[in-house]
Amino acid sequence: GGTNGVVRIINMTDASVIQNLNPSGEDQFYSVEFSPSGGHLLIGGNEDFYVVETSTWSTVRSENDPNGVVNSVDWSPDGQHLAVCEGWDGSGAATRLYEAGSWNLKWSKSTSTSCLSSDFSPDGRQVIFGMSWYQADGATARIYEVTTGNSVDSIAQARPNNCPGNNNGCGINNGLSWSPDGTRIASAFGRNDEGLYIWFADLD
Repeated sequence: GGTNGVVRIINMTDASVIQNLNPSGEDQFYSVEFSPSGGHLLIGGNEDFYVVETSTWSTVRSENDPNGVVNSVDWSPDGQHLAVCEGWDGSGAATRLYEAGSWNLKWSKSTSTSCLSSDFSPDGRQVIFGMSWYQADGATARIYEVTTGNSVDSIAQARPNNCPGNNNGCGINNGLSWSPDGTRIASAFGRNDEGLYIWFADLD
């Protein structure tokens, strides 16, 4: 508390401020993404996220499903789904998939550690979530089928002793990006085994 968070919309032609947003008077914001059409803005806060309509800058959805900081939000390329990547809140964390328009939760997956990053495949059929360093999900990025939530695959760096305790040797997925042709996934990896890694996405 005690601060006034802001999501600032900038005109890229002259760098002027188009709009300052503060849905629900939130103290801090952690992630943001435009919908593919540009008609909506998805904003991640602390234990909630917001959908803002960009012609009037009005908030059309406020959702408090998340239990922690929303570290990453993504809109599927077809504009039909939203991915929400949630940080550890002391008792749990989750990755979540919502339907656009109805804003209903389609599925969620509990995780052993914070989710830090996310991205959709270019065809919108799959979504990847990148995890932090703790226990079963540590140093791992998990890929799911969008329509069903079924697990498709995972990619992982070294996981010494399966990432136990606070001083383990596991790293974190700070950022993920799926290539436009769908054949590769880039991972910005930190804490341990730091580097930029390119994975071949040989997925069905």
